[in-house]
Amino acid sequence: MVRQNRRILLLVDNAPSHRHSPDKYPNVRIESLAPNLTAWVQPMDAGVVRCFKARYQNEFTQLALQRDNKGVEKIYHIDQLAGMRLASSAWKTVTAATIANCWRHARLAPSAVSDDSTPAFEEEEAANRQADALRSEAETHPRMMELEF
Repeated sequence: MVRQNRRILLLVDNAPSHRHSPDKYPNVRIESLAPNLTAWVQPMDAGVVRCFKARYQNEFTQLALQRDNKGVEKIYHIDQLAGMRLASSAWKTVTAATIANCWRHARLAPSAVSDDSTPAFEEEEAANRQADALRSEAETHPRMMELEF
C-alpha cells in the first residue's frame, strides 16, 4: 500500500494494546475513539458482526442437517479447521454494501455517498429466508434439537 501511495485511517478504541509505529507504516494514521463513544459508533457492532453470525449459523445448521442425513452420530461436532472454513465462507457472503451501510449507520461515513441500502436489505432478507427454511427443515430432524456433550 505504501508503493501505491495509499493513505489509511484506522479507527480504534482506546485500548493500550493499540500501538502504532509511524516510522514503519508512514501511510497509516491511527485515531483513537473517546472511551465511552465506542459502543455507539462501532460499525462492526452496528450490523457487520450480526450479519456474519447469521450467515455462520445458517452454514453450520446446513452442515448439521447434511451430517444428520448421512447418519453421523454427533452432528454438531466439528474440528477447528471445519469451523474456520465455515467462518471464511460466511465472511465471504458479507457484502461491501452491508459494511458501507453499517459505517453510514454509525455516522462514520457520509450519507451522501451512494446509498446501497437496498442490496444490503435484500441480503439480510435473503439470510432470514434461508434461516426460516433451515428451521423448517430442522424441525423434521428430531436429533437437531438434542444437546451433544
